[in-house]
Amino acid sequence: PIAGHANLCPGSISTKPQELDTLLSTVKHEILHALGFSVSLYAFYRDDNGHPRTPRRSETGKPPLNE
Repeated sequence: PIAGHANLCPGSISTKPQELDTLLSTVKHEILHALGFSVSLYAFYRDDNGHPRTPRRSETGKPPLNE
């Protein structure tokens, strides 16, 4: 991706110190989504040589999804 957006609602952000870890975890999680990391895309990842990390179907060249 060339751009990403994370919308944080100030009214739902807790200022309690004991909830800081949860807040930081959630923000990191959303930033990773903005960068394009998503479980649904794992099947399309490639290795350092450009080869697919998951097997491909010979008919389509795509990974078998939801099978």
